[in-house]
Amino acid sequence: MKKIIFEIISSLRTHDLKADAISFSMQVGAMLLNLLINLLLANIMLPADYGAFAYSTTLIFVLAGIGTFGTQNLLVREVGAGLAANNLSNSKILLGWSLRRSIPFVLILISLFIFIAFQFNLFFRSQNLASYTFPMLVSLAAVPLLVIIYINQSYLQGLRKIFSALFAEKIVKPFLFLVAVTILFFSSQETLFAFNKAALINVASFLAASIILVVSVSRLNKNTAATAPEKHHVDQWTKSSMTFFLFSIVTLLYLRTDILCLGFYQSPEQIGIYNISCRVADTVSFPLHILTFGLAPMISGLFHSDDKLKLQATVTASTRLIFLLSVIPALLFIFFGTPILNLFGKHFEAGYTSFMILIFANLINALAGPAGYVLAMTGHERLAFLSMTVACLVNIAMNLVLIPLYGINGAAIAVSLAMLTWNILIVVFTVKKTGIRPDIFYLLKRK
Repeated sequence: MKKIIFEIISSLRTHDLKADAISFSMQVGAMLLNLLINLLLANIMLPADYGAFAYSTTLIFVLAGIGTFGTQNLLVREVGAGLAANNLSNSKILLGWSLRRSIPFVLILISLFIFIAFQFNLFFRSQNLASYTFPMLVSLAAVPLLVIIYINQSYLQGLRKIFSALFAEKIVKPFLFLVAVTILFFSSQETLFAFNKAALINVASFLAASIILVVSVSRLNKNTAATAPEKHHVDQWTKSSMTFFLFSIVTLLYLRTDILCLGFYQSPEQIGIYNISCRVADTVSFPLHILTFGLAPMISGLFHSDDKLKLQATVTASTRLIFLLSVIPALLFIFFGTPILNLFGKHFEAGYTSFMILIFANLINALAGPAGYVLAMTGHERLAFLSMTVACLVNIAMNLVLIPLYGINGAAIAVSLAMLTWNILIVVFTVKKTGIRPDIFYLLKRK
C-alpha cells in the first residue's frame, strides 16, 4: 500500500496541477451547491412536483447538449491545439462560427420537440406528467441559454481559462437559484414551493450565467485579431462537428435514458426518488469529470506535440488520483446509505437499492480513467462515437426491458450494464489506437 501511494505522489510531480486544482475547486463547489438545492427542494416541494422538476432539468440538459451541434468538443480540441502551437488566429472565428450554427439549430430543435410532445403525448405530455405542461414549457426557455453557456465555456476551456469557464455555470447559476428559492419560500406564507416558481427561477439563473460568460469571453477577445480561415479549415470544422454532434446525441441518451424512460413508465414521485439516488451516487464519479475538464486540452496539446511519454505519464497520474478520490465517497455511501437518503426526506429511503447499484456503476467509470477524452482529443472521435453508440443502445434496450419489471432498480441495473459496456470498449480502442493505457490496471501492472 505504501508503494502504491508513493507511486501516486511521484507520478503527480510531473503533472501540471494548476488547471486540475481550479477545476477541482469549482466542481466541488458546484456539487455541494447542487446537493443543497436538491436537499432544499426535496423538503419544500411535493414529491410529485420535485420529480417533475428533476425531469424538466433532464430535458433541458439533453436538448442543450444536442443543440450545441457538436461544437463543444470541436472548440476544446481546436482551440487547445492552437494554444499549444501558439497560433490562435482561427479561434475567435471558430467561436462565432459555432454560435451561428448552434443558435438557429437549437430553436428549431425546441420547436420540433414541443410539436412532437403535443402531437403524440410524449415526454412532458405523457400521462404521468401532463398536469405539469406549463412549467415544463417555461423550463424549455433555459435550453438556448445553456447552449450559449456551453459554447463559450468550451472556448475558455480550450484556452485553459478553467476558472472563467466554470465559475458562471458551476457556481453563480446554482448559487443564485438556491438563494432565490430560499428567499421566496421563507418570505412567503406557503407551506410548499410550487414547480412553476422553481421553473421561472431556473431560467433566470441560466440567463445570469450566460450573460457573465459572454461578457468574460468578449473581454478576453477584445484585443485578439481574427483572420478569415481557409476553406479547408471550415470544411474540417464542419466534418468534425458533425461527428461530435452524433457523439453528443448518443452520449446524452446514454447519460439520461434512465430518467427519460422513467417518465414514460413511473410516477413523478418515483422519478424524484431515483433522481436523488442518481445525484448522490454521481459524486463517486465527480473526480473523473473534474480532472478531465482541465486534462482534455492538455491531452490535445501533448498529442499534437508528439510527446507520448509525457501524455502517458499525465493520463496515468490522473487515473490514479481519480480512482483514489472516487473510492472515498463510495465507501462512505455504502456504510451510511440510509441516513444519507433520509436527509432528503423519509420516503427517499425507498431508493436505497438503486442507490447501491448506482454507486458500483460509478466506480466502473473510475476504473477506466479518462479513456474517452484520450480518444476524442487525439483525433479518434469516431471510435469514441462507436463505443458510445453501442453503450447507448444497451442502455435504451435494458431500460425499456427492466423498468417495467423492476421500476427504479431496473433503471439502475440498465445504467450499470451500459457503463460496463462503454468502459470496456473505450479502453480497448484507446490502447489499440494510441498506445496509451488509461485504466487503473496499468497502475497494478507496473512495478
